[in-house]
Amino acid sequence: MRSNEIPLIDFLLLGGGLASATAAETLRTAGAEGSIAILCAETTPPYHRPPLSKSFLLNGPDQTNILVHDEAFYRDREIDIHLGARVCRVDVESHTIETDRDHFRFGKLLIATGASVDRLAVPGAHLRGIHYLRNVNDALSLYESILHARRAVVIGASFLGMELAAALVTRGVATTLIAREDLVYEKLRSPEVSAFFTGYFRNET
Repeated sequence: MRSNEIPLIDFLLLGGGLASATAAETLRTAGAEGSIAILCAETTPPYHRPPLSKSFLLNGPDQTNILVHDEAFYRDREIDIHLGARVCRVDVESHTIETDRDHFRFGKLLIATGASVDRLAVPGAHLRGIHYLRNVNDALSLYESILHARRAVVIGASFLGMELAAALVTRGVATTLIAREDLVYEKLRSPEVSAFFTGYFRNET
């Protein structure tokens, strides 16, 4: 495909999270008149991730609105969203992007794809019933499993791990938390805070 046949997007934003949605909104608010497009590997428009470990698991997907904006917001501001578009190659010299189905040229590029899940590298890590939480599909799978679960193990005592443990207990699932750190919320480097929340969660369970 010749470069002049590839559609040009003035502001191309990679990633379907809050960063891309906010960047697109800010560009229009600041008066940007060029074309804006968001490329997202997921099939859900840009959404907030924090509720996935809290209200989404507690109340269910039908009672939790995680979208940053509705479809009308993007349509009214002429912001295109390409869902299910996984980027395979970025060429900064030619200002081109290749996805698994299309090619694009860009004037300005924002890469806001976020982090990836750190998966367990232990025997049995691929057995049924093991969940990770990064995107809305992960949250939906976990929510459906909780409906039938009586016991659960959460690995990790970070904010996300503690939120998941709290949500599971609230849903009536007997939960054990395992962490390699000596303290919960270890990155805060506050033994007092860690001791407080350790006691709090133990009392709740």
